[in-house]
Amino acid sequence: MKRFPLAQAGVALIEFAIAIPFLMILMLGIVETGRLAYYNILVGNAAHAGAFYGSQNIRAARSAAGMTAAALHDGQNVPQIAVSPDPTYYCQCYNGTTGAATPLDCGASVTSCASGTHRIVYVSVTVSGSVNTLFDYRPLGLPNPWTITRTAILRVSNTAE
Repeated sequence: MKRFPLAQAGVALIEFAIAIPFLMILMLGIVETGRLAYYNILVGNAAHAGAFYGSQNIRAARSAAGMTAAALHDGQNVPQIAVSPDPTYYCQCYNGTTGAATPLDCGASVTSCASGTHRIVYVSVTVSGSVNTLFDYRPLGLPNPWTITRTAILRVSNTAE
């Protein structure tokens, strides 16, 4: 009866030695996924900050420099952040349920919308950032650095000049 436990001596160590590489790879994947999710959130927040600046009023919506500065200031922790293309504003006719499929020229008068509809102004800000991974995964077919791009579109709250 005493020989059976002695025959098992060291088996747990061998099993641990076999399992540890897989556990380390799993942990590395979790850390990388968490980092990329974190930067994804930062880039999205920067795009939203730029769009939020432009959504204050029509004057701010016309300020591409102001929206760019707000996005870059909010995304200062994102490596290699860029706002491209320039933030824009555009208009649509809205009937209370749906908007027009094609944007309008915002310089056009409000009467360019059909009867029963009104013009709504939107701002759009696209932000991208490049994030290097902890290890080079290019042999596995994954890019390095990873480019994360997010676009935020908000309605301009006050379109009065």
